[in-house]
Amino acid sequence: MRVLASSAPSVACAVGLLACVSSAQDTRRFDLDELGRDTSGACPSGDPSDSNDDTAAIACFLSLCADRAAVLHVPSGTYTITQPLKLPQGCSIQGDGDRSTIFQRNLPVFASAPLLEVHNNTTVRGIRFDQEQPDPIPGWSPYVYGPTLHAVGDDILVENVLFFRAYSAIRLAPVSPQGSVGRILVRNVRAHSFHRGIVVDRARDVVRLEQLHFWPFSDGGTGHALEWTKKHGIAIESLWNDNPFLTNVFAFGYSTGVEFGSSGCADCVTSKAKVVNFDADVCGRGVAITGPGTRGLMITNMSYQGEEGRTSIPILVTGDFIWLAVSQLDVQHASESAIRVEASATRSFVSVSQAMIRGYDRTGTRQPAFDNVAQKTRLWVRESYLRRGWVINPCRGASSCEVEFDNEL
Repeated sequence: MRVLASSAPSVACAVGLLACVSSAQDTRRFDLDELGRDTSGACPSGDPSDSNDDTAAIACFLSLCADRAAVLHVPSGTYTITQPLKLPQGCSIQGDGDRSTIFQRNLPVFASAPLLEVHNNTTVRGIRFDQEQPDPIPGWSPYVYGPTLHAVGDDILVENVLFFRAYSAIRLAPVSPQGSVGRILVRNVRAHSFHRGIVVDRARDVVRLEQLHFWPFSDGGTGHALEWTKKHGIAIESLWNDNPFLTNVFAFGYSTGVEFGSSGCADCVTSKAKVVNFDADVCGRGVAITGPGTRGLMITNMSYQGEEGRTSIPILVTGDFIWLAVSQLDVQHASESAIRVEASATRSFVSVSQAMIRGYDRTGTRQPAFDNVAQKTRLWVRESYLRRGWVINPCRGASSCEVEFDNEL
């Protein structure tokens, strides 16, 4: 290996097949034009071609990259991780793609801690995270791990990453309940996460979730892991989350596609969320709004397809004092109502426009397409098309449920 350094003091920055390269603006620049084993002894050696523990090598290089605006390049291979890793402020980690660079975590090591904790001004790109899980069999349940990636700071980018066999894929939340996170972009991420895909909490500045694909990649075609996720999994859970953007999201086979909940304190809910281009297939609930006081929520261009023989409600409102606007909604195979406002959702306003309801009340229990059983709540539907279910009245309301249909199919 040949290391070319500037006039700044040289720091060895390669181990096994790892290379640390700083940005062009950093005078402490390290260019490695030949990758090989480290001969300086600065860090322990690591080799992705074997099954030995690579944690110490990667952790050492992450520490060398800290505060250098540096990038830790992790070439193709499978790296065994047995202890939590921390991506320090100013350091980024780059793999050769989510099919090539693999971080592998196996039980019983550090099961409750995140595999990678990510701090301010960092990037995670081009890596596949994998975790040991039992083989899918009837009655299957997953091993329980902490989040695979835990972003605890601000100005963070996660993109082109695959979470494979994850119990919980990504958590965006501070370590301390008094802290906050913000200005985080998660983009072009694929995941088979059994319990939670992405959880956002105490995000006081904008979080953007874009081009997300939740699919049972690791089920092996048996359907056993998928059945567990259908009962217990949530693709995206938004708790205390100010001004988030969710764009181009696909979720398949979850109990809930997106849930807007609460952190448990007053006003610790999602505010002014924008959901654009969301497709929920074979999900029990497409969108659930459970956090009291969730306000300014806008859902545009959403499609939902339920599963025959399973309870399926595209949009469910249970929290009180909810302000929700839905436009361009397409629904197929809802077992009950297309939109339901539960009795607990008092003092709420739900506006629906340009909805195409092509199948509801599939159970034949005489559920209306739009159901409002909450007091002091208004559900207003307009400019919509409805294919009748098994009831004549398309809308039922305890206090107010108004429908203005252009046509009924």
